[in-house]
Amino acid sequence: MSRTVQCIKLKKEAKGLDLPPYPGALGARI
Repeated sequence: MSRTVQCIKLKKEAKGLDLPPYPGALGARI
């Protein structure tokens, strides 16, 4: 089941990642 997030870079809804690419707050933001 995928989730959608508001992409800051693309300025639109996009498919969210399953796991954060980086640990901590940076990974949550990405």
